[in-house]
Amino acid sequence: MLGKSQEAVRTALQAIRQTLPFALLGIDSDNGSEFFNDHLYRYCQAQEIQFTRGRPDKKDDNTHIEQKNWTHVRRLLGYVRYDSPEARETINDLTRSLIRRR
Repeated sequence: MLGKSQEAVRTALQAIRQTLPFALLGIDSDNGSEFFNDHLYRYCQAQEIQFTRGRPDKKDDNTHIEQKNWTHVRRLLGYVRYDSPEARETINDLTRSLIRRR
């Protein structure tokens, strides 16, 4: 996803929900403003998705997710910042391909 706009978040969440082999029941977000904002909260309420977030200043709340960032994201893509539409599409295509193989 590029950007943090309401439309970008909504579009990304809809695409993710269509890809998942199960219903999305909840989102447990980070505390950053890119994760917790009014339109994301309203989207979750409208779609009957439970929305929770980590506690402020408690980095250990998301240790499992951070571990997966290494094993699933960083090891594959590294630490480079990908911020072009072409890079986003390539990464999304790769992700979809990996999900279909499982």
